[in-house]
Amino acid sequence: MVATGSREMREASNDLAAKTEEQSASIKNVARTTAELLREFKENSEAWGETRATALEAKADADRGSEAIKGAAEAMERIDEIAGKSDKSLTGIEHINEAMALLARAMQQNAAMAEQTSAASAELMQSAGDLKSHIASFDYGGPARGSGEIGADLRAAA
Repeated sequence: MVATGSREMREASNDLAAKTEEQSASIKNVARTTAELLREFKENSEAWGETRATALEAKADADRGSEAIKGAAEAMERIDEIAGKSDKSLTGIEHINEAMALLARAMQQNAAMAEQTSAASAELMQSAGDLKSHIASFDYGGPARGSGEIGADLRAAA
């Protein structure tokens, strides 16, 4: 009976040792996976830094006007890079959303520039009207005419 109990205890001990080794191997696998995820996170973090720098360049390009499209294309290339590196991580999706927000801001800046151009055009039209009024007040030595006739002559001459 003691021999049987001793044998059972040895088998249980061996079984426990085997399970402990399996769990140790499993923990090592988890540690490797965690290290890989950390490395990927660092890569994504570096990519975000690059994307942020590119976005700042895109903003400067939008401020200069004609370079906005080039900056947007660079930002899209960075987005593609981030998407490729972030297949295994949700972090990549967040970076893409942030880059798209930067593109939206660049588009808003372009719209603002278009509004400024429109305002300048309206101001130019007002100045042209003022100039037309000043020209109409000149006396050309002929019979007096109404400002409507002079305006018609100016439009015909244009």
